[in-house]
Amino acid sequence: MARIEVVRHIAADPSSLALLLSGPAGRDLWGDDSLVLSAPVRSGLGFRVDVAASRPASARGRVLIAAGADGPISSEVSLTFSVVGDVPAMRAAVMHFLDALTSAAQARSSAA
Repeated sequence: MARIEVVRHIAADPSSLALLLSGPAGRDLWGDDSLVLSAPVRSGLGFRVDVAASRPASARGRVLIAAGADGPISSEVSLTFSVVGDVPAMRAAVMHFLDALTSAAQARSSAA
């Protein structure tokens, strides 16, 4: 079993990111229906979302969303996965997911 950990700073507030991950949009950001996201729950000053994926490898983990250092419209997103199977493909899928999450969150934030 391998572990993937990625941290991303996103110019959007933590509650907006949690809201984005709470509906079908969160799953759509993965690119297919192989990702399952739990409902976001409060965790300290941020949110936690448990995740499981079946493609491109079997993985379980969590997304932690916390306030960023750049003020109230900034978040630090940490995604950690334990992976069984094709680790490089899963790392690429995680990076694509975080890129899509960043784009979607920043587009919503600038539209408001």
